[in-house]
Amino acid sequence: MLEKKIDPNRDWKLDEEDLQRARKILKGEVLNKNYINRIGAYDALVYSQLSHRQYYTTQVRTFVTLKEKGLTDPKNVISRNQEVEDVIRRHGSVFRQKARYLANSAKFWIETNYPERLIDDVNNGREKCDELRDEIINGVTGIGYKLASLFFLKLGYQTVSIDTWLIEYLAHTKIADRLDIDVSKGSVPANKYKQAENELRKVAGEYNITLPELCAAAWSKYSTWNEDDMRIYLKAISK
Repeated sequence: MLEKKIDPNRDWKLDEEDLQRARKILKGEVLNKNYINRIGAYDALVYSQLSHRQYYTTQVRTFVTLKEKGLTDPKNVISRNQEVEDVIRRHGSVFRQKARYLANSAKFWIETNYPERLIDDVNNGREKCDELRDEIINGVTGIGYKLASLFFLKLGYQTVSIDTWLIEYLAHTKIADRLDIDVSKGSVPANKYKQAENELRKVAGEYNITLPELCAAAWSKYSTWNEDDMRIYLKAISK
């Protein structure tokens, strides 16, 4: 595994421009309640799983191609998994692993009542975040806290997906030092993820913003996010 290199000269102070961009991102990324049904929520899960080791533009283009081919339907993800792999191979990275992990989540989605319980929680105050997030992590090989947290963020939960950019932010804010997280690994260990999330929640409070707003502001400061790709994504899910 390649070591994550931290740039000590990168400026991580968040300003009003960063916060405005974060709100714009969340307006696109967090699903409208009209889309939070069994189909729309699984689309969001596929989208989240595609984010692993992937630039934003490629993630969006891969998702859109799968959506257009009917390959975000969980039954098709399983029965046409080779096609899923072929699409990811053309657009993205670790294609065999992603296709296999998407089949795992599709099986979980079809064979359990998890989707109904999750959607019920979304519609009734989102009070079971930890319980439901842990359940999908434990129930689906290939989904850890980072991907599950992006999925839950898209459903309106107050979670944070700690990717490579947020790892740098953890280093900058000294959270990584306080929690003894080795940032060179490029990820937060599962047993420290919720602690890191809670520490970031405190930082968000200092800015008087929500945890997802902090996440989006820090993530997009140096990532490849752009508004054109967000529009492509929004058009795809609206069909």
